[in-house]
Amino acid sequence: MKILFILEGDLDVRNWSGTTLSLYNVLSDHGMKVSPLEIHLPKYIRAINKWKRKVSNRSGDLSRGRLCMDYRRNRIQKALCQDDFDAIFCVGSIDASAIPENCGIPVYYYTDGTMAIMKGYYSEFSNWDFQTLKDAEDAELIAATNAQKTGGGILATSQWAADSFIRDYGVKRSSVYVVRIGANHMKEYKSSDINRIISDRIQNIKSMLRILFVGVDWERKGGPDFLELCRMLKKKGIHYHADIAGCTPEIPNELKTDVEVHGFLSKANPAQKKILDALYQHAHFFILPTHAECTAVVFCESSAYALPSLSYQTGGLGSIIENGTNGFLFPLNNPVNMSDWVNFILMLQASPKKYRQLCLSSYDFANHELTWKSVGNKIVKIITERGTHAQQS
Repeated sequence: MKILFILEGDLDVRNWSGTTLSLYNVLSDHGMKVSPLEIHLPKYIRAINKWKRKVSNRSGDLSRGRLCMDYRRNRIQKALCQDDFDAIFCVGSIDASAIPENCGIPVYYYTDGTMAIMKGYYSEFSNWDFQTLKDAEDAELIAATNAQKTGGGILATSQWAADSFIRDYGVKRSSVYVVRIGANHMKEYKSSDINRIISDRIQNIKSMLRILFVGVDWERKGGPDFLELCRMLKKKGIHYHADIAGCTPEIPNELKTDVEVHGFLSKANPAQKKILDALYQHAHFFILPTHAECTAVVFCESSAYALPSLSYQTGGLGSIIENGTNGFLFPLNNPVNMSDWVNFILMLQASPKKYRQLCLSSYDFANHELTWKSVGNKIVKIITERGTHAQQS
């Protein structure tokens, strides 16, 4: 089976935290002949976007405008003329919206959200100008229509996103699939290794509780809430150590002795990846109180380390974290109250047996549901069962 694999940017570990590369690899691993098409917009488009952000109090983005969509469409058309592809696979909706009309090939695309749910959810979209929002909405609708009318499908990483395609864009339920995301570039552990890691954690959980935060966008990812949790643990007299990776926030003086900031750690850098591996291994809880999230790969990664995850019930996280299986999702209240989080942590700290079980079920859930092998199996099954260009013609 020949697949044209279309993506924005370079096919490397930096693209969508490694997710794009993982998608390409799992399709190739299943014996498909996958031809990547990297879309790089002309430099002058990026220059104009940068200029618009400087001169306007609203953010403009030309990347979904007519000029850029025509550019993508021409690139895709040229690629389609070079081989007889059986299917088209796009990472995100933007390239799926640029598929030439009447191409006659099933279009599939993998995405974690829709413009309908993100424009009022992520704060950055609130500053987009009218034309940028319109272009984005138009592209979303065209992409969904292309996938449906060509006999392809939309692969959404959560039920939250899948429901939006059905509700907001009129896509038939039979054309939308929930396909979770997988953990990227993880160190593989045997069951014996995991049992040792869990035993080491339990041995230290009462003397020194360790919590971990990994995120680049400190504010959106709930960094201030994380620090509030630290304050409450300190107030209760709990001996704890908090590690923060991915960003370099300012830590209040009263917490500096208990909170360590590691900054951004790249998985592509062996030395930095080793540090990140150690942080996941030694932590007792992964805590990311994010206020807005489509799908966060870090929750897949924490589960792969048998590390329970705590976050808010928001966005698509309900498809990644199952309460009592690989962590717990708390209601997102205003004002924020971290008391329930603290009580949950202290309950498990006092019960090593329950904590061990949650760690083991986190690992099992990751192995069965949150690996790229399981994701690949599902994607290939969808494509083969729905049929390909060769089978339909």
